[in-house]
Amino acid sequence: MPSSFHPRSVVSALAATTSVASSTLRQRFPGLSLISAGQLPLAALAALFEAAFSGYVVPVRQNAALLAARVRSEQIDLEHSRIALRDGVPCALCLLARRGDTMRIAAMGVVPAARGAGLGRLLLDEAIAVAREQRAARLLLEVIASNGVARRLYERAGFRARRRLFGWTREPFTPQAEVALRRTHCIELARALGADHTLEWPWQLAPASVASGFAWMSTYAIDDKAYAWIDDRARDRLSLGHLFVAPHVRGAGHARRLLVTLQAHYPGRAWTIPPLVPEELGSAVLGALGFARGALEQVEMELALA
Repeated sequence: MPSSFHPRSVVSALAATTSVASSTLRQRFPGLSLISAGQLPLAALAALFEAAFSGYVVPVRQNAALLAARVRSEQIDLEHSRIALRDGVPCALCLLARRGDTMRIAAMGVVPAARGAGLGRLLLDEAIAVAREQRAARLLLEVIASNGVARRLYERAGFRARRRLFGWTREPFTPQAEVALRRTHCIELARALGADHTLEWPWQLAPASVASGFAWMSTYAIDDKAYAWIDDRARDRLSLGHLFVAPHVRGAGHARRLLVTLQAHYPGRAWTIPPLVPEELGSAVLGALGFARGALEQVEMELALA
């Protein structure tokens, strides 16, 4: 648990005024209460987030600034997100996001000392109840494909797999040609994504996420035909969030030209793509561009509520 995480001092006043949701909750989890995540200071919430994902298959590092950016980009609703307190100490969280009639479990985790007691199912049931109360038509989430325990938990609650999401990697290469590269704003990419009604992007890659932007992401374009959204903070690699070509010019090699030009701009850097690319969107294009599918795979799941 991060040394900056001092839960008792943060929530002692909150816990005194927080009522337990029901008698059933009191019987199942003595000393447990649920509060809105909006009641916790952002720094304390970030520390709880990191602690709740301790030992996760993907290392999670979190602080107030990173969490604030994520809340903004993913439209996380802190008021309707939940924190579990045991004897006044935060021990689990479930963050909910909303866009229109769709809600999403953006993160759900339990600190190591409280795992195995059923808190995950409790928070999942609470998330479903909140989504119904807010009249959402559906509730989405993503889960690591190899996490059988979590997948079974979601399936028992009624979630069904929608599609698989993959990550990709590519070794650095020597560029053969270049075209004019234009630095632009994420809003331009978001508009281009929004104008293409043939694709349904995962939550983190949707136009609303891109438009809200992360300060560390850079957007490049070839005219108004092809766009790349990248994180170039690491010295040895580039993290590619989007490689998008406008529908009316697809098949003309713009994605390859953009990739080659970016490699020339960032010589010697390898490429990674987070496991957010739907199988039906990325396999043919990325494979043709020399990317190899990564080992990490996610499953996007959905619970119909309407």
